[in-house]
Amino acid sequence: MKQKMVLGVSIFLGGILGSGLFAIAQSLCNVAQTLGDRPQNVCGILSFAFLIFVLVGIILIVVEFKNKENK
Repeated sequence: MKQKMVLGVSIFLGGILGSGLFAIAQSLCNVAQTLGDRPQNVCGILSFAFLIFVLVGIILIVVEFKNKENK
C-alpha cells in the first residue's frame, strides 16, 4: 500500500518537473529565435508524455486514498 503511494507521488512530481523543464526550454528557444538565432524546437511529444505521467500519478494517489478509506 505505502509503496504504491510513494510511486504515485514520485511519478506525479517527476511529471510536473519534466513538463515544466520542457516548457522552460521551449520559451528559451523562442527568445533565442526572437533575438536572431537559428530557430530551435523542443519536442512537444515529450512534454505531453510527462503530462501523462502526472495524470497516472494522480490516479495512483486517488486510488490509494480510496483504498485507505475503505479499510
